[in-house]
Amino acid sequence: MSNTYMIIEHFTPGKEKDVYGRLEGKGRMMTGSLRYIDSWVSADGSYCFQLVEAHDPTDIETWINKWEDIVTFEVHQVISSKAMQKKMKDDDHV
Repeated sequence: MSNTYMIIEHFTPGKEKDVYGRLEGKGRMMTGSLRYIDSWVSADGSYCFQLVEAHDPTDIETWINKWEDIVTFEVHQVISSKAMQKKMKDDDHV
C-alpha cells in the first residue's frame, strides 16, 4: 500500500541555483518506490512543497541523502481532506 507525503524542502540560503542546477543535471533522483506527484515553489524561491507517494518510507530517506548538502527537509504523511472527513465520520460511529 502506498502512502502520500508532503515534503517541504528548505533550500540552504545562497544555494537555490545549486538546487536547480542539480535538478537539471541529475533530475529528482528519486529511487525505489517513490513517485513524484507535483510540486510548488514559494514565490521567493527559498522553499518547495513536493507531494510524493511511497510504498516504503525508507526510500524517502535515501532520496533526502542525495540532497541534504543543499536542502533541509520536513516530511509529513498526509491524506486527502475527503479521506479525513470520512475517517472523522467513521470514528463517530465506533
